[in-house]
Amino acid sequence: MSKVPLPSEQSQDAAATKQDGKNGDGHDDVDKENDPQMHEKTNGGKMSKIDNSEKRIPLKDGDGDGNIITKILTVLDKVEAIIHCNPADNATGSRFGNIAFRTFLDQLDEEVGSWHRDVLGVPDQAVDEVKTYFAQSWGNRRRIDYGSGHELNFVVWLYVSSF
Repeated sequence: MSKVPLPSEQSQDAAATKQDGKNGDGHDDVDKENDPQMHEKTNGGKMSKIDNSEKRIPLKDGDGDGNIITKILTVLDKVEAIIHCNPADNATGSRFGNIAFRTFLDQLDEEVGSWHRDVLGVPDQAVDEVKTYFAQSWGNRRRIDYGSGHELNFVVWLYVSSF
């Protein structure tokens, strides 16, 4: 049976083993939090590579195809206008969601195709697919709910709208 070292013995052992680069239990003494090689092996390293790769891509200057951020903000302003035209209906007494939400989604569905063609410049053959991500990002008409799947649709829409 091996002897468990006392705290005073541990500090002496640790000082002795630090000199050879080991942390006392035979493993390398590596600062995993700040070690760039260790960081590259983690998911955070992959995200850093993606982030750094995007830094070399210049933003459009506003002429030609125009700035995609401005176009996306224009579409979101149009959504906000529909929201203001469809205020919450508190008279329905729905326990799980506001029935006026369905009117909002119906009006959004009527407009969304033209926004993708006219504002974002999405090619006609791609409008149906791209607008589906956008329309699904606002919630479910039947259940009157909103969740992480809807948020994911919005992220996908942002991604595909940038092409």
